[in-house]
Amino acid sequence: MPCCVFSQFDPYRLAVGFNYIGGQIRYDLDSRWTGELRYLTGSENGAVGKVSSQVFGLRGYRFFREDSRYRFFLGAEAALVSSDQKNTSYRVSGPAIGGFGGLEFRLGKRFALGLDLGPYLLSLQENETAVSETSLEFIANTYFIVHLF
Repeated sequence: MPCCVFSQFDPYRLAVGFNYIGGQIRYDLDSRWTGELRYLTGSENGAVGKVSSQVFGLRGYRFFREDSRYRFFLGAEAALVSSDQKNTSYRVSGPAIGGFGGLEFRLGKRFALGLDLGPYLLSLQENETAVSETSLEFIANTYFIVHLF
């Protein structure tokens, strides 16, 4: 079998992924469908103090061309977003829902790099005042996947 063609029945179904601000656990249902749990975190020092954010998400992927080293995919994600400002009671939270498309590059049977981009609808509400805002954002994601078994 050539080095760049992978079996349709890849035996490695459970994987962990890493990116700049978090990680994911992935399970391949078959060669085309994958489910994933994600956790992202970040913080930034601003004029009003340090702001920390967290995202817990559930993703579903539909891969195309499973026999190729390059695998295109479409997917959807539902996530919970929260952010707070240190030394104050300011806290926002709410859901994020989005769709994305991307490309995964298989480095071998156990390793892959990926990139996706898509629109997300975020609906955040401040906890003390109940002020809310909904916005449409385009979000990019990059990752490195390691298939465990």
